[in-house]
Amino acid sequence: MIRRSSNFTKQIWVFNNSDAERIYLYANLLQKLHWKANPQHLDNFRRELNAETNVSTDRDLILTQTNVKLDQQMPCYFDTKKSMLKYPHFVATKDFMSTLPKESPLKGKRYEKCAVIGNSGSLKLSTCGSQIDGMDFVFRCNGAPLEGFVTDAGKRTDFLTFNPSILYKRFGGLVNESMIESYITFMKQYDSMVWYPCFGSRQLVEPCIKAISYHDQVDSRLVIGHPSHYVSIWEFWKRRGLRKKPSTGLYLVSLAATLCNEIHLYGFWPFPIQLHEGKVQETAYHYFNSLPFTSHHSSDSEFRLLLQMHMLGTVNLHMGTCTQ
Repeated sequence: MIRRSSNFTKQIWVFNNSDAERIYLYANLLQKLHWKANPQHLDNFRRELNAETNVSTDRDLILTQTNVKLDQQMPCYFDTKKSMLKYPHFVATKDFMSTLPKESPLKGKRYEKCAVIGNSGSLKLSTCGSQIDGMDFVFRCNGAPLEGFVTDAGKRTDFLTFNPSILYKRFGGLVNESMIESYITFMKQYDSMVWYPCFGSRQLVEPCIKAISYHDQVDSRLVIGHPSHYVSIWEFWKRRGLRKKPSTGLYLVSLAATLCNEIHLYGFWPFPIQLHEGKVQETAYHYFNSLPFTSHHSSDSEFRLLLQMHMLGTVNLHMGTCTQ
């Protein structure tokens, strides 16, 4: 006797375009594939990075008094000829050198389990917060807010990137006392290392350094990223076919490979819809706001890369609800 079910066809998608089909396949693969760490693959990835980039986390991730010289010109990796004419090179003065640590705070560090937190809206309703906070080291991207999102995104932060453009988008370029106070208040939610890529664009260098000058009013340690480190990682992925500059998320995954024995990714879903408990639902670009989706990075290409790394046991790409 054949048992009939009126719900069977509700489980079948009708694909109106190839994008919907691809998202469906990605989601099902992640949800059904049992992940198992492969330390050998991660070690091979780490060795490739170290051999090809000629930079190290110990020496080059952060500007220090040992990797910058007095009166050295600091190039900015996004500058064009036009911007270079308008803004002369930044020169490492004695005062600037005095703000740099003598050596990297991450020198010699190694962590067992690390989490890299992307800012995707897929984190909403995930209840992954306690799982994230149980990691040994947590990376976060671009000043993502924590207050009000702890249940899903967690609160532990050990390394936070802070793009200088955020200083304009959220804090008006720190041009008056009100904006400065707003920035300081916002930063008090963190107790971590905050990494500023000040030397991406020349016009953002001074506001970025100004933001760091308020270090004595926050609980975090504020540091400046070494431009050669980001550029080397960028070139590494460019040789592997990524056309646009790496997202902060992919950059942090690459960094985590040099510091961590196991890497877990949360909030790395760059699509406007997702499968949640067997149902299709719209997904915001960020878990903390309603900004529309953008294409500044090769999001789809990066996701396909991370999905394959997940299948190879190099990173664990978490999707859906976390089990506590």
